[in-house]
Amino acid sequence: MENNVNEYMSLPYSTVVVPDVTTDGEPCYMAYHPELEGCMSHGDTLEEALRNLSEVTRLYISALIDDGLEVPPPQLIDDGLEIPLPQGIMPNWEVVSPRTKHGEYVDLFPAITPP
Repeated sequence: MENNVNEYMSLPYSTVVVPDVTTDGEPCYMAYHPELEGCMSHGDTLEEALRNLSEVTRLYISALIDDGLEVPPPQLIDDGLEIPLPQGIMPNWEVVSPRTKHGEYVDLFPAITPP
């Protein structure tokens, strides 16, 4: 099974990172893969949120495989991938790294700070 998880982990899933706020009101970042519904993480920094997302993605994919469920494939921008944003987050705050139909990545990393 570990080989299957590693194969999925090597796929180019879209990644979205948005500023968020903890339950204590502290600023943080939330990272998620739109293709993997419910697979998300938080971090005090953008880098920490992405590192945590990698760990969570491995667990998420492992759980799907263990339960005999299909692991959704990555989607291209041109395939109509919709990127849902958490309630209260404005679209111009997103940080997205999806693929185009030619396989290139679109990296949008504006200078943002959490609210």
